[in-house]
Parts: sequence; structure tokens; C-alpha cells
Amino acid sequence: MKKTSSAITTSRQSIIERSFSKKLDLLVRAKDLLVAETAELTERMIRFAASLSELEDEAKRLDKAYKTKVHTEEFEKHLSVRALGLSPAIRSRWNTIGSQAPELLKIHTSLPATRDALYETARAIK
Repeated sequence: MKKTSSAITTSRQSIIERSFSKKLDLLVRAKDLLVAETAELTERMIRFAASLSELEDEAKRLDKAYKTKVHTEEFEKHLSVRALGLSPAIRSRWNTIGSQAPELLKIHTSLPATRDALYETARAIK
């Protein structure tokens, strides 16, 4: 006669050492935390891209209103030298991500937390 699955589980549980079972539980919790933190990082990256695009647009609007280029120049200076160190090619990728931020945020929990993966996904959405 075939044992039911609950009987098999019960017999296995009685054989597995308690310390081993605890380590398995810790491993599962660590994986769950990693998944949650990856989703959080992905969301923050998407929001960063959206902020970058919004601030660039604001600099252009302000310069147009004041008939100057000071806001755009300051924006560029911060991007290239001071804080961000973004080359034009990398900035273009962030802008692409930012342009698709609303759609990316809907699925951020299933996206990898890398700029290039977000960029490719954003391109696919376009």
C-alpha cells in the first residue's frame, strides 16, 4: 500500500536534524529578503531615472523663461563632473528608463536591478 504524502512528510521531518531544518528556514528567509531588496533597488533606480529626466526638463523650461542657459549648464556640470559622473551615453540610457518609468514601476518587482536590463526593458516597452 502506498503511503500518503503527509505520512512521507511526517517521517522525513522526524529524520531531519533540527539544526539543518533551521538553516534551511534561514536560507529561505535570506532569499525572500534578497528578492524584496532587489525589487526595492529596482524601484529606486526607476525613480532616479524619472527624476533625472524631470530635472533636465525643468532646467530647459527655466532657461527658456529666463532666456539663458545657466540652469542647463549647471545641470550638465553636476552630471558630468561633480556628483553623478554620467557620460552622454549612460545619461541617454537613464533618460530612456525615465521615459518609461510609469510602466516600469508597474512591473518593478519582476525586473532585475541593473541599469542595462532596465534600459532594454524600457526600449521594449517603447
